[in-house]
Amino acid sequence: MGSIAEVLGSDRPGGFERIRSSASAELTRIPVDFLEIRVVGRTLFEVVQAGNTLDALISHAEIGAHVRALSDGSWGSSWLSLGGSMRDAVERAARSASASGPGSVVLAESGPARDFFDPPVIEPLGEVTPREKTFLCRRYSELLASSMRDLSTRVHYREVVTDRAILNTRGVDVRERHSLCGLRMEAVGGSSRTQVSRDIAYRGGFEFVRNREDLVEDMIGKLSERDTDRSVEPGVHDVIIDPQLAGILVHEAFGHMSEAEKVAENPRMAEVMKMGKEFGRPILNIYDSGVDRGTRGAIAYDEEGVASRRTDLIREGRLVGRL
Repeated sequence: MGSIAEVLGSDRPGGFERIRSSASAELTRIPVDFLEIRVVGRTLFEVVQAGNTLDALISHAEIGAHVRALSDGSWGSSWLSLGGSMRDAVERAARSASASGPGSVVLAESGPARDFFDPPVIEPLGEVTPREKTFLCRRYSELLASSMRDLSTRVHYREVVTDRAILNTRGVDVRERHSLCGLRMEAVGGSSRTQVSRDIAYRGGFEFVRNREDLVEDMIGKLSERDTDRSVEPGVHDVIIDPQLAGILVHEAFGHMSEAEKVAENPRMAEVMKMGKEFGRPILNIYDSGVDRGTRGAIAYDEEGVASRRTDLIREGRLVGRL
């Protein structure tokens, strides 16, 4: 599989640049209150190594555009696939908005933005061959298997390379390229058939998953530690949680409750998520951010072309913001 430029390049009929150019030409042709066109090109590559067996090898590329039109307070939308007409897609979205009748949608104020965000990486994913990615998964699987008898192992490598452009009638014309790669390694074994896993992901290049024998060593240590006949007494205990697991728990137990539309639509949720409410001790601080570069959720612009920023949700134990 080649790079995103090779798979979705402008030199091919209907390539990314061609669709983006047609989107720009259609922005002001239709008389609606607001028009937004989001063009996305994406390549996916996955390897799954189960023990000594190559269980899956997946390669996929796609490109398309989503059109949103706002007319008299109502939304209309349409989807454009490769080879379709941008003009037809814009007209479908406009007709859908008009057919909905008067609505209550009011857009927040936002200014114009023009940018092309293409962060450099040390080892671009498209320059590493599928053979080398497959070999790396096999190596990690073999290292795990060699640490203990009758150990079942599974290594899953996944990468997504995305090229995204957002254009609208308020002067937004931003484009962003980014690559996401990650590993999930699992091992099950020992007298009690203990399971240990590690899951990592990073917005960047292949350098993030190369030479990660430290993860294998950590998993082997955890397997040995857990392969004992130990039990926990029932009761209330203090628990020390590693940052990654703490983040997952916060995401599921609190993050979804912080979504503003859920609070607005549910009176009970609005009471639970009342601003200023105490959720923990003063040492508790929770925030959402797209600007922490390299992390899994890092983006320069959100899905509406607004520059990402930090949003404080809990500050010193009290609720101060929403997603």
